[in-house]
Amino acid sequence: MKKFTILFSLYLLSVATFATTHVINSTASNTFNPAETTAKVGDIITFSLGGVHTATQVSESTWNANQNTQLSGGFRFTSTESNPSIILTDAQVGTIYFVCEPHASLGMKGKIIVQASTGFYTPEVDMSKLILSATVVEPNQNILVELQDSKSLNVKVYNMQGMEVANMEANASKASLPASFGRGLYSLHVKGSDEKVYIQKIVVE
Repeated sequence: MKKFTILFSLYLLSVATFATTHVINSTASNTFNPAETTAKVGDIITFSLGGVHTATQVSESTWNANQNTQLSGGFRFTSTESNPSIILTDAQVGTIYFVCEPHASLGMKGKIIVQASTGFYTPEVDMSKLILSATVVEPNQNILVELQDSKSLNVKVYNMQGMEVANMEANASKASLPASFGRGLYSLHVKGSDEKVYIQKIVVE
């Protein structure tokens, strides 16, 4: 039974989903644009922040009160980070509330309405171009990532809470990614020079 469970889990992990990227920008008028975003499980939320702005996840009550106490375990991004992002998971279905810490009292806040996914999608990419040395690895083991016919790579890894745990770039079609983000299930996103995103689940055990 254990062997079957592992094999079945790996089968599910091998299925790639089609994700939409939603960009939320900070503005000079101390607002988020858009202030409300509707997305589905599996979609990516990217923040583009400038100045002293932050995107800090808070509780609904904190959001309603225009306060800025970070939600325990929630995300906190600043303008010093280059386009930080999260991938939405089943655990986040509902509404995610966030504020800019310095300007929360001025009403600089936003929310993300997360809808349940309607299922798996056929990706609009040729997944045969993405070659990984392994999808099940040990901690700190290197994963060779290759995207055929690509001149560059941007590789991002997200945990099952939707937080980005690794981000690397290479001016080549191949890169070596160390699995230095702990044991667990992860979503590997590879963007090539064609700007398409190839998604593969990986396991660190």
